[in-house]
Amino acid sequence: MNASYAQYYIEQDLKLLNTDYVDLLAIHHRCASPEETAEVWTALEAALHKGQAKAIGVSNFDATDLAQLQAVAKEPISVNEAHFAVGVMDYDTIKFAKEHNIQLISFSSLSAGVPMTNAVITAVATRHTVSNAAVRLKYISAHGISVLSSMSDDPEYAEEDIGIFDFDLTAADMKDLDVLQTGKRT
Repeated sequence: MNASYAQYYIEQDLKLLNTDYVDLLAIHHRCASPEETAEVWTALEAALHKGQAKAIGVSNFDATDLAQLQAVAKEPISVNEAHFAVGVMDYDTIKFAKEHNIQLISFSSLSAGVPMTNAVITAVATRHTVSNAAVRLKYISAHGISVLSSMSDDPEYAEEDIGIFDFDLTAADMKDLDVLQTGKRT
């Protein structure tokens, strides 16, 4: 991958979407080397300057990847979309993003090494009279991470997802859930 290929794909995507711009343009994952990632980033910066994107970001980057890109980026990294979940919290990446004003977005937040029926998650859910899924999503949100939710035809799921703003996890809840960290990282 290089800047020319990236620019070609940006142009093709805009044509396919029948639009002149997108709100967010992101690199899906780091490239084969930090140098290659930096080169592709220049294509995103060019798209930003042309008005083809309102913001530019990355996906699936960890703290090391972010630091390497940040060192050469002329435009700020707006977003890093990555997998965060109960048991799979990359605290180094969270810390780096907060220090550098990079918004984190979590995908697949309900899938992790910790089963949905884990006793700790169930106990926290019972204390708040919410579902285990709501606790898992709220835990991620409580770290300042936006949560992507899957589309569902079931309105109850949508209400449940929005319901994470109707309760707060206590410091004790957070501590209990932190213990479930599996050592896996984003």
